[in-house]
Amino acid sequence: MDWSSLPPELLRLVSNKLSDLAHFIRFRAVCHNWRSAAQTSDPPPQLPWFLETHEFDAAELRFYSVFSGEVLTVHVPSSYGKWVSGSSHDYLVTSRWRSGVFSLLNPLTKREVQLPFLDVKRPAAVWVGPDSAKTDDYLVVIHGNKVKPKTQIISFNRNGNNMKNQITIEGGSCRSCFYNGMYFSLRLISKEIEVFDISTQTLRYVISPPETEGPFFPPGASTYIVVSAGEILRVLQHYDKYLPVEKCKFDIHKLDFGSESKKPFWVKIDSIGDQMLFLDALNGFSVSASCFDGFRGNYIYFLKEIDQGNEYFSSYTLCKYDITDRKAEELSCPFVEGGTWLVPSLC
Repeated sequence: MDWSSLPPELLRLVSNKLSDLAHFIRFRAVCHNWRSAAQTSDPPPQLPWFLETHEFDAAELRFYSVFSGEVLTVHVPSSYGKWVSGSSHDYLVTSRWRSGVFSLLNPLTKREVQLPFLDVKRPAAVWVGPDSAKTDDYLVVIHGNKVKPKTQIISFNRNGNNMKNQITIEGGSCRSCFYNGMYFSLRLISKEIEVFDISTQTLRYVISPPETEGPFFPPGASTYIVVSAGEILRVLQHYDKYLPVEKCKFDIHKLDFGSESKKPFWVKIDSIGDQMLFLDALNGFSVSASCFDGFRGNYIYFLKEIDQGNEYFSSYTLCKYDITDRKAEELSCPFVEGGTWLVPSLC
């Protein structure tokens, strides 16, 4: 049988099921007809890849595919000597340490777009992704400056052109999210949420934590603020590196914005529906499981620190947590130094 002569409509049906970008690229490499049927401008929805923490003296990035369990190595010369971070859609953020010069980098197309100068000397967290308030826009959010916290937000077209608004917020934190023109930032001690109005660059209000959270309580817990299917979720990871993976637990609350007479408050939930959360050490995002064959919603993919008997260096394992059964299991990812998530793209 001549596989290159398969009907285009059948090839498109197959290519639209390739939810791992590595498989999509291999599909396109078979022949001209297959490549024509699988356009890079209209790829199927993609599952995130987990990016291993990048070494400054390396020109390669290593990714773990949740879909296939493969480790994928991508040669990216422009990453050499740079700090590389996410969590991200399409682009990673790179910078030379303390330079204030940042770039967007698509590790697959090698496209690099320099951002305007940012006065953030010690970047602690980055988020890149779609602007929920504007269909065609993306946002890059960079937080840093250890002594006087500062957050800078830039909007741009998805193709990396037309850098638009550059906004500076005096404050913010490394645990935050952006939704519908508002920037939500966790106060790391009090566990309150600051909500900034981006249009005015002012603090709109402060949201108290649930009764189960407070300063230094629960001990060792990590709190994430994540946008999921139009909701703001507060995800609490009960944290103890000495506990086995199967003992990991999460509590989830969603934000009720209240009314004119009632302040915003948190409501505990037991399900996130068909959504899957992907968390790194600081932040995360959500995708719909209904887009991917073989995957179910109501799961959290997360990093767990493990005890290796070394008090100076942290080791991690990648895990997934079933919210319904409240059970966690370890994945086959071989990376032990942590990392972040990227939704890969050929755009």
